[in-house]
Amino acid sequence: GAAGLGHQLGWPPRERRALVLAGLVHDVGWAVMLDGEPRAGEHAHATDHLLGLRGPLSAPATAAVRAHHERWDGQGGPLGLVGDEIPPLARALAVADWADAVTRRRPLPAPAAAQALAQAAGAALDPALVRAWLALNARRDDGWSA
Repeated sequence: GAAGLGHQLGWPPRERRALVLAGLVHDVGWAVMLDGEPRAGEHAHATDHLLGLRGPLSAPATAAVRAHHERWDGQGGPLGLVGDEIPPLARALAVADWADAVTRRRPLPAPAAAQALAQAAGAALDPALVRAWLALNARRDDGWSA
């Protein structure tokens, strides 16, 4: 998961811990979105409120949670960031979240999941982090490669 990606990237333990923490709480805002699709920014506001993001999380984890819905091509939100403007932990969290979505929430076989991630590289996801994820997971024997 996200911790393995942080390790693959050579990130120090403190950043890997922040990534793991962000991964655990990144979508807590959906807990209050029970009546359909949220309006723009509503999920981020709910997450801020539920977690008290100015206190219990480290600054890098907070930034990752707030920005993990940004897209590499700038078409995401809620902050309107693009490319390297997106904090590295948020970019890594986005890759891990996409991988989770295509393998657990909307299950695809590993080869199709790897292809879906590869196709998102450069648009929704940081291409270097997608390559790192695919390299990390290509070591497995379940078909994770693009």
